[in-house]
Amino acid sequence: MGNDLKCWKIIDEADAALRIGEDAYALQDATEEEAAAGTYCLGKWYAERQYKVQVAGLGSVYYEMRSEMQEFCFEELIFNNGECIGAYHDELVFLFDDEKTHYHKKYLGEMITGPDRSIEFYDYYYLHTR
Repeated sequence: MGNDLKCWKIIDEADAALRIGEDAYALQDATEEEAAAGTYCLGKWYAERQYKVQVAGLGSVYYEMRSEMQEFCFEELIFNNGECIGAYHDELVFLFDDEKTHYHKKYLGEMITGPDRSIEFYDYYYLHTR
């Protein structure tokens, strides 16, 4: 094919769980049909990442939520029998037809803020259509 596009493909139909990088899926060359279907999905879907940042105020520190749109790249798309079914983005699986996978909370770590106090940081991901 010549376009050198790679994508995730199901190689073990018997395994219903989506576990990217394990035996059920593999990063493989995309066909021309998958390239066309993937281009459509890239234009239709994106993820929104929300995260907490530390802000210094007058004599105090507080945390506010920020948000950014994140586009998928072709190499993150998941295909099954030539159909684009989802995306594997930032180690998270988003399935377009499964609303249970449209929201993810990813633990980033903990920061000590004082004696016996700390704050945990998460990234929150939401799948959206345009």
